[in-house]
Amino acid sequence: MKITDLEIGGFGVWKGLNLNDLSGKLTIIYGCNEAGKTTLMQFVRSALYGLQEQRRARYLPPVYGGRPGGALRLKHRLGEFRLQRYLSHKGSGIDREEIGVTDSEGRVQPDNFLEKLLSGIDEAIFTNVFAIGLRELQELGALNDSDAAQHLYAVAGGVD
Repeated sequence: MKITDLEIGGFGVWKGLNLNDLSGKLTIIYGCNEAGKTTLMQFVRSALYGLQEQRRARYLPPVYGGRPGGALRLKHRLGEFRLQRYLSHKGSGIDREEIGVTDSEGRVQPDNFLEKLLSGIDEAIFTNVFAIGLRELQELGALNDSDAAQHLYAVAGGVD
């Protein structure tokens, strides 16, 4: 599966952000400190795996407003899909996640379809293999050669 487009309604410091035509091979996000790079990576994790309480507390409500959440356009061997995940405030005072996957024709996919698109990749594997952040790079820089090799082996296996 490849993420081809990203759309944030509101998440942390981001409001109305659209990144289109992302590389099908490797995307590197860089910028100054406090530019929102980690927030962007946390948004992708949240879209794919859910708005866990810890992320809600840190990134929601959005600093500059906007509808909390967003969408990813995904290219998969099964086709092209749009995954959207938003947080809605219900009258009871409880926030509820609204998640949906639609195909390129706009047809709504079954509730368990996202699991099929993720092909068994859980959040730990995604974090350690596919979405490497500054923290992970700093950990590698502090290790000697054999420790680094051991750490890379663990990361490749998805070990937390």
